Amino acid sequence: MHHSQPENPYAPPQEPEAANHHPPSSEIDDETLALFVGRKADYYLKKWRLKRLGQRGIAGFNGAAFLFAGIWLPFRKMYRVSAVFYSIILIESIIEEVVFVDLLHQDAPPALLGYAVMLTPALICSIFGNVWYLNHAHKTVSEIKSLHLDADAESQMIKKRGGVNIWIALLIFAFYLGVNMGVFMLLAELRARISS
Repeated sequence: MHHSQPENPYAPPQEPEAANHHPPSSEIDDETLALFVGRKADYYLKKWRLKRLGQRGIAGFNGAAFLFAGIWLPFRKMYRVSAVFYSIILIESIIEEVVFVDLLHQDAPPALLGYAVMLTPALICSIFGNVWYLNHAHKTVSEIKSLHLDADAESQMIKKRGGVNIWIALLIFAFYLGVNMGVFMLLAELRARISS
């Protein structure tokens, strides 16, 4: 019968499962991440270096995410984050319209508030965008690796699921504009019916 060995009280203390203290992204090598990112891989690998070593905080400011927040997210194929991003902006815009126009009876929401609403999401996206992208890369690559494909098929799928897609990004942005326009037309129609 096998008996477990007693612990040595004189042995140096060891950290249990020390490898698990690293972020999940540390399991993916630079070559795989570069394959997933495609364009601008060197830029993102440099931004992610400290995060992949387990450092807390942000992974640098992303200028493209600041200037083109609503397009940069789907451009980098972060479709779920894009949906959340657009939904929050749309909901905030509706609340803003209802509060200032319908409840406070103003002609339109204050222009300064409109600028703040446009600037705030862009700032958030530019500050946290690199971290979101790293998490997206890790999640996608981990899902692909769990399929246990051969090396060539795995590389092809990583490349296909990663990279960029400007046409899908523009299509999603146009779809958001259409939904936004439709919602506000509906609000105007409801307002006209109530007032008549």
